[in-house]
Amino acid sequence: MTPFEALVNAELRRRGYEVLVNGWPDFCAVKQEGETTKVRFIEVKGEGDFLRPGQKKLHDVLRSVGIDVEVVYEDPNRPMVYSDSLSSESSLEPMPRKGGRPDTQYQAAFNFLRRELQEGPKSVNSLLRAAHEAYNISRPTVYRAAEGISVFRKKCGGVWVWELNPKEVTHGVD
Repeated sequence: MTPFEALVNAELRRRGYEVLVNGWPDFCAVKQEGETTKVRFIEVKGEGDFLRPGQKKLHDVLRSVGIDVEVVYEDPNRPMVYSDSLSSESSLEPMPRKGGRPDTQYQAAFNFLRRELQEGPKSVNSLLRAAHEAYNISRPTVYRAAEGISVFRKKCGGVWVWELNPKEVTHGVD
C-alpha cells in the first residue's frame, strides 16, 4: 500500500467504514449483450484450495449488492468443462460426463443442492444429513458445492438455512 493509499484507508476507517483490500475474485468477466452489460466475478480455486475468511467476506458483500460471484473448484480427475448456455448463465457449472451421471462427489453434492433448494430454503443440518444418508457425501464437499452455486445463508429462528440465489432457480433440474 502506498503512503497515500494508507492515508485514504485510515480516513475511511475513521469515518466508520470497514475497508476490504484483500479477497477480490480472480476474474471480472464482462459481456456486452445489446444494450446490457453483464458482469460476473469468478474466484478460481485449485485442488485442495479453499476460500479464506477475507475472500468469503468480500464475496458476501458483493452478493449483498446484487453482484454475481462464483467460486470454481478444480476437479483433479478430469479437465473442467463449463456450460455457458442461457439456462446456466448465472453460474459456472461443471458438466457431467456422458450419461449425465455425476462423476465426482462434488458434482453429486452440486446436483443434490440444486435439486433440494429448488423448492425453497432448507436447514443446513437437514441438507447435510440428507446428503450423507442418501449419497454418502461428506460435510466439506456439501459446503464446497454450496459455494459453487452461491447459496444464500441466513439464520431463521436460531437455525441456519440455505436458499438458492433467485437467478439459480429453474424448473426441471435433474
